[in-house]
Amino acid sequence: MPSASPWLRRLTRPVVVWSVAALVLELGYQWVLRHRRHVPWFAGLLPILPMIMYVVSLMRTIRGMDELQKRICQESIYFAFVATLAYTLLLAGVDRMGWYRAGWDDVGEFMLLSWGCAYIFVARKYR
Repeated sequence: MPSASPWLRRLTRPVVVWSVAALVLELGYQWVLRHRRHVPWFAGLLPILPMIMYVVSLMRTIRGMDELQKRICQESIYFAFVATLAYTLLLAGVDRMGWYRAGWDDVGEFMLLSWGCAYIFVARKYR
């Protein structure tokens, strides 16, 4: 029996499954908010469980890494933290000037994007 391809194995890891589940529930909730007048109060809480499970599975994944993988992961998180801090300060300045009013969720998207880019860059550095 042939083994599964590396991409299929990566896509079925708990980290990916829980993050996709949280994304689907969040997008579904946003769609329901736009198309219905009355939304049950608990509908906004539905994505929280997969988000918690994502964090737990991410911590388990990081604990199971070898030293080099942990270093790559930590360096990319450090970069994402500093970049997000700078981005937050930039948004605060732009808000004070009255040019743009950022929402509370604007920072999270930037943080994930900078973490992904930093991970790719740092992983290539150690090849």
